[in-house]
Amino acid sequence: MFGLIGFLNAQENKEAIIEKALETILENTDEQIETSELFEQMLELADHPINLNGDELFRLLEFKLISEQQYFHILEYIGNVGIIRNIQEIQFLDGFDQKSFEVIKPFICAEEPPSGKVKFHDLFYGVRQQAFFRYGRVIQKKSGYETVSDSAFMSQPNAHYLGSPAKYYSKYQIKSKHLKAGFVLEKDPGEVLFTNNYPIAEELLNKAVPLFDFSSIHLSLSNLGIIQQLIIGDYHMQFAQGLTMWSNFSFGKSSEVTATKRFAANLIPSSSTIENNFFRGFALHLNFGKPELVLFYSNKNRDANRSENDEDNQLWSVSSLQNTGLHRTINELNDRNVLNEQVLGSRISFKLGRFEIGSTAYKSKWDAPLLASGDLYKKFDFSGNQNGILGFDYQGFVNNIGLYGEWSRSENGGQAYLFGFDFYPDSYTKFNILYRNYPANYQNLFANAFAENTGPKNEKGLYVGFSNSFLPNWELNLYLDFFRFDWLKSNVCAPSHGVDYFAQITFNRSENLQCYLRYKRKKKQNNSPFDDWIDDLELESKENIRIDFSYKVLENFRFKSRAEWVNFKTASGQKETGILLFQQIQYTLPNNAMNLYFRCVNFNTDGYDSRIYTYENDVLYAFSIPAFYDRGNHFYFLLNYHLNKMMDCWLKFGHTFFHSKSLIGSGTELIDGPAKSEFRFQLRFKL
Repeated sequence: MFGLIGFLNAQENKEAIIEKALETILENTDEQIETSELFEQMLELADHPINLNGDELFRLLEFKLISEQQYFHILEYIGNVGIIRNIQEIQFLDGFDQKSFEVIKPFICAEEPPSGKVKFHDLFYGVRQQAFFRYGRVIQKKSGYETVSDSAFMSQPNAHYLGSPAKYYSKYQIKSKHLKAGFVLEKDPGEVLFTNNYPIAEELLNKAVPLFDFSSIHLSLSNLGIIQQLIIGDYHMQFAQGLTMWSNFSFGKSSEVTATKRFAANLIPSSSTIENNFFRGFALHLNFGKPELVLFYSNKNRDANRSENDEDNQLWSVSSLQNTGLHRTINELNDRNVLNEQVLGSRISFKLGRFEIGSTAYKSKWDAPLLASGDLYKKFDFSGNQNGILGFDYQGFVNNIGLYGEWSRSENGGQAYLFGFDFYPDSYTKFNILYRNYPANYQNLFANAFAENTGPKNEKGLYVGFSNSFLPNWELNLYLDFFRFDWLKSNVCAPSHGVDYFAQITFNRSENLQCYLRYKRKKKQNNSPFDDWIDDLELESKENIRIDFSYKVLENFRFKSRAEWVNFKTASGQKETGILLFQQIQYTLPNNAMNLYFRCVNFNTDGYDSRIYTYENDVLYAFSIPAFYDRGNHFYFLLNYHLNKMMDCWLKFGHTFFHSKSLIGSGTELIDGPAKSEFRFQLRFKL
């Protein structure tokens, strides 16, 4: 029993630290992002702690668990003493304190440096398996699920979903220190599983409906001599600062204001439900010491809108790529996997002490041309059936100053670049600057660099961040981001500009009390709604003020309280305000065998422009960032129960009620009524 309690306590602490880190990253975003792989990688890091005396210390940088200054102070200390005997030594180094040490404590260990080559049987040493099953659905019936006759369906085939409203998710994984393999199966709400609601729909479909809408499989081997990593199957790639290649989730602006520099993982096996922006084939990372080489090839089909160009349908093109991953209606199914995409490339990098330089080059090819839209603001969008990207990058650290940058060129001649530096004047202060210049004609479908836009294109900006722990238990975070767009955007008929301000003061008094006060304001230009003949731009601003308390009143109870006020206004006089209040209670059994969350939210805003986003706890590997607007109440409860050492379960129920609405949503997502309820259940089996 004591062994089980110790295991559960350790596991709970790891998951709590990871969840808190992810909430910090996600709380500043306005969109649903697939982050299950990030959570999974951090849990894996906790299960296989980094040996401080080994050669994988840099992985702590990838997840921003330590700063670059702390990283080099650890290396310098090891160089002086030869070997770290106890992880407690770390907290006395420059740049560390008790708080930062507690954050990384679950992810590090101090062992003898590894020696000898990895043998075949080592691949299966310490192997672990786990399997997930998740079920979820919205309880109220949406318009798309209403049953109609075959004739009514054929008259409006895209107004009805072919499948059930349930969401199914299944994942299996086998892992060891050097081996990782697994598969994922998923069906989204409205997609077909076994039973098609309208068999007559087959007359309108270009091909048969798959048994499971999405499936993914991967095999990864790592740290085998010069083979740093080999992946066969589905994977993601991250290089440098993301300007040349970064295919999955990336860090943007957050309350960690000085964490703008990225530390790429290079290759990541794909175990998420991202259905289009991933690679399928093989990738090989070779480590020769100072030089490193990555080779990759991908060949897969992806969703796209197909346009026929002649009467015999022999010539066709793509009007747009689809990234929703939803295949519920005739049109969505006919867009599924119609475009073949091949990517071939490599990356080479050299480490020279505290400096590293690298270059990435790859070629993308599609079996049909992509045609840019006729809209003027999309004038510089990519057109054609192949594209080549070449990029160079650098990073270094000397005298408490970190330098980094990346330059990238697309095949049409568009050139984008960014550069920045981090400065650590002392152990408690950090200052950083990042400048970016992404012209409108830079064309890269796999770029995901730091940006105000959704991608690095048509943007110039200067970001300045400052962080200081000026008193024990206190921390001040500030950032300013000035940006401009030299070409048109959607709903912006001329070049425009904007600025983003952020300030937060945090008080941390052990785990029993944490609170912060935040002010955020963003100003940018948009089309004026009152110009009938000639569009003109007007300045709009949105400011948020938030106060958040997290406190432990009893041994097993933790409370979280928040109040947030928002004010949206435009130069023409449009104005919206809103407020959101929530209270959360977390109850944990003494042996950590059960966690129960309950949150009650009250929101009152004037409209969608004054919406307020909040991060919600969810079942493991799932994340919720709902947007609240209009007037209503929301509550959810989440139960996580450790049935035994091999089985965990999660149960979540959420309900939202609007005081002034009789309908929720629109089109096929329309709910007839003022309430929306959602249920989710998940099981995990571990061996």
